[in-house]
Amino acid sequence: MALLRQFSHSMLIYQTPKHLHHLSEPFAIADEAGYVRRFHFNDANGLLDTGDNEGAFRLKSRFMEMWAASQPHLSTSTFVL
Repeated sequence: MALLRQFSHSMLIYQTPKHLHHLSEPFAIADEAGYVRRFHFNDANGLLDTGDNEGAFRLKSRFMEMWAASQPHLSTSTFVL
């Protein structure tokens, strides 16, 4: 929450809908051919691939589908009553 308050001008937090809550495979896409994919949030093991254009495209497509189905969730606004 502190990061969100400090950098709210350059970050968003989205919430995925319930029908996507079963997804548990974190990944990061570095460019069109490289990515890092962990096997599960609770597992430190993962895979680094720097020459897999097709795999990077699949992960990016999956992310875009999740992003389109998600909605903004948290706000940094605070109200004092």
